[in-house]
Amino acid sequence: ESVTTYRRALTVEPQSAGLHYNLANSLMDLGIQSDYRHLETAVQEYSTCLSIEVTYTGAVNNLGNALKEQDRFRDALRAWNTALRLEGGRQPDVFANLAHLRMFVADWDGWDRRFRLLSQLLRAQLFPVPLSPSSSASSLAPSHHANGSKSSSAEPSRSVTATGH
Repeated sequence: ESVTTYRRALTVEPQSAGLHYNLANSLMDLGIQSDYRHLETAVQEYSTCLSIEVTYTGAVNNLGNALKEQDRFRDALRAWNTALRLEGGRQPDVFANLAHLRMFVADWDGWDRRFRLLSQLLRAQLFPVPLSPSSSASSLAPSHHANGSKSSSAEPSRSVTATGH
């Protein structure tokens, strides 16, 4: 029913990235639950969404999920790595997808560093530290380390959105 509704809405708003994304999500659910043939159409809809809005991180992440369901692991890895680049590496659900897939393909290069980052992100989500009233704006500014890298003394809390896939 949702597939029909989104297709009908797309006849009115064919350039709506959000409608293509939601249609793709509905098709992926159908593909996983009943008929894998819907997965290819979901991949096409995610691709259409991304042709309209190339930085739609949810679509890139879920494209990776749909590709993984089709056993297209290398394509899924590319999609999830793109999602990480778009979000600056702050997507715990993307990290989790990558870790899960890498278990199957045994590609663990650099994962000790990524696992530590994932752990930090998840801790920040589960146990956010509120900023005290005495915190100044300067404490949020990036600081420069001796090696030239930047870091922020306080990262804003980001919500974790589970895709269910």
